[in-house]
This record gives sequence, C-alpha cells and structure tokens, in this order.
Amino acid sequence: MIEIASLPPERWKESRDLRLASLRLEPAAFGSSYEEEVSFDETEWKRRTSNALFALEDGKPVGTITCIFGNHLKTRHVAHIHGVFVDPSRRGRGIGRKMLETVLDQLKNKGDIVKVQLTVNSKRLAAVNLSEPGICHSGTAEERVESRRRISGRIAHGENALI
Repeated sequence: MIEIASLPPERWKESRDLRLASLRLEPAAFGSSYEEEVSFDETEWKRRTSNALFALEDGKPVGTITCIFGNHLKTRHVAHIHGVFVDPSRRGRGIGRKMLETVLDQLKNKGDIVKVQLTVNSKRLAAVNLSEPGICHSGTAEERVESRRRISGRIAHGENALI
C-alpha cells in the first residue's frame, strides 16, 4: 500500500537519493540537473526534504512531489508544484495522482492559496495526464494568453502545461 507523507529531516539521504535518481533517469523532465544537485550539502537536502511529500511503499520513498509558495506580496497566494517523480517500476498505479491530490487537499485547507501552478514537459504524456482535467496547456507567454481566452477543456500549445 502507498502512503503519502512527509519525511523527517533525518531521512534526507533517502530524499536525496530519490531526487538524484529522478534527475539521472528523466533529465528532460526537470529544470535542474544531476550535475547541479549532486554537490548540495546536508543542510540543503534537509531543507528540500522538508518542502516535499513522498509516496512511501513499505516505508521506502518511491515517489516525490514538492510545493513551494511565493514569498512576495504579489505571489504569496501562488503555490508552485514541481519535482514530481515516481520510480519507473511503480508507475501506472496512480501514485502521481495520489501525491497531487494530497497536495491539492492540503492547499485547500491553507486558505490563502488561490492559484496553483504545475509545469510539466508536454512530451511527457504521463505528466500531462496527471494534471488533467481543467488544465490550460501552454508554451510561450503569448500562447498562455491565447489559451486562457479559448479554454474549453484541454488546449495544447508547446512544451509546458500550466494549471
């Protein structure tokens, strides 16, 4: 059975190992690289671990999702979801959707979040499907404006999907 939960800071090495594996296995899916993150120190990994939720199978992390909040006056109402990854051997079981639903449920209880952004590579079909329904798919800023004008379900434009 899969449980969605946070990890205590002492388990930062498990968080690091999962993240580095995700960057090696799916480099096109993330805005960072293995080469950048492999040198992070313990303090940084503990900080990152505290910002993430994990899909745990028999207590072992097999998936992760991160939610970061804007910290400026005009962005503090925005939650940014990123770093979504499920171990390839566990895909197709709804783990990604379960992680996303858990984050969205937590955000509903937060009260001050009115916008959620999830950016995915549109060529990663599983990531695009994870975010449906009611999604605005877009690439450039101009395409996002046009997409918002024409929203009637799913509209595909370019490399990224934004909710």
